[in-house]
Formats: sequence, structure tokens, C-alpha cells
Amino acid sequence: WKGHNGVENCKATALQSSCPNNSYVRGSYKFGDFSKAVGNAVTSAVEQTVVIKAVEKQRSLGKLERLGVKIERARGWYADAGGEEGLKSLLYKSLLKVSVGWGLLTFLCVLAIGARLHGLSGRILSTALCQGATGSMTLFVVAGLAAALVSGVASRAVAKSEVWSTFAKEVFKIDFEEINLDIVATGVVVGNVADYVLFTAGCGYVAGLAVWAQGIR
Repeated sequence: WKGHNGVENCKATALQSSCPNNSYVRGSYKFGDFSKAVGNAVTSAVEQTVVIKAVEKQRSLGKLERLGVKIERARGWYADAGGEEGLKSLLYKSLLKVSVGWGLLTFLCVLAIGARLHGLSGRILSTALCQGATGSMTLFVVAGLAAALVSGVASRAVAKSEVWSTFAKEVFKIDFEEINLDIVATGVVVGNVADYVLFTAGCGYVAGLAVWAQGIR
């Protein structure tokens, strides 16, 4: 019996042939690699166990339950307010009432003091108008800066939701899944509301600037 090309024993011939040069790849194992891998695995397992035990301890103390109750209350308040649009309307009205009210109070105080000391005149009226507009613009600026900060944090929370979840679990021992908190959905809503407040504060500042310019004429 003969094999291919007249070879008497194909298997014996194949065993006697050398392997191609590229069929063998020399490993890069170094002394201690195995022990290092085992050590990393053990460290990771220990860290995971510590986190689990910490979460269980927090749960046993009732902290996670209390935090979950607070989050549910916040959801209830958010729903009662009308959701995202209702929250925007609420903050819009609150910002206008506080800013305009503060500006009007400042205007009346300056006008009353100026009229009492120097008599009512066009100059006193203009000064009171400028001071009232400045008071309103100051609150609009503070509200705008706060809204910009919240918007930035919310956008970062959405973009780095996995990092925030891991950070909360490992540092504060809080598992967002345990308290039913969705970082992405919450961050999107908070960011939209903050952007709306920022826009409102900007419009209010422009209106106040127009009143201030009218006062200095």
C-alpha cells in the first residue's frame, strides 16, 4: 500500500518532517507572572466581598431602606409637580417672583430713603430704579450660575453613569439598583430643567439690564 506520490508510509513521513518556522511562537512568561495573576484575582475577590458585606451592613442598619424611601418621596413630589414641564414652570415662577420682588423692594426702599433725605426728584427716582434693577440682576446671575453648575454635573453624570455607580458602591457603599435609582434618566431630567432655568435667568438679566439703562438716562 502506497500513499500520495508513492510514499510508503504517510504518517511516518509526516512525523519525520520539521514544522514551519512560523508555527511555533515562543512565550513571554516570566518568573512570578502566575503568582501575580493569582494575587490580583484574590485582591479583586476580597474587594468585591468587602463591598458586598458593606452593602449588607448598610441594609441591616436600614440606611438603604431610608434612602430608598426618600427617593420614592422625591418621585412622588416630582409627579405631583407635573413632571419635567411642571418642575420647569414651578422654578420659572419662583425665580421671577423672588427676583422681581427683591428688585421692587430695593426700589421702594431706596426711593423712600432718598425722598425722605433729599425730597422726591427725578434723580432720586432714577437712582432707585437703577438699584432695584441691580438687585434683580444679581439674583438672576446667582440663579444662572447655579443652574449652569447643575447642568454641567448632570451632563457628566449621564456620560459617566457607570463610573458614578461604581464610585457610589465602592466609596459610599450605595448600590443604585438597590434603591431603584436610574442615574441616566435622572441626569437627563435635571439637565433639562437646569438649562431651562439658565435660559430664564439670562432673559431676566437682559430685562433687568434694560431697566437699569433706562434709569441712568
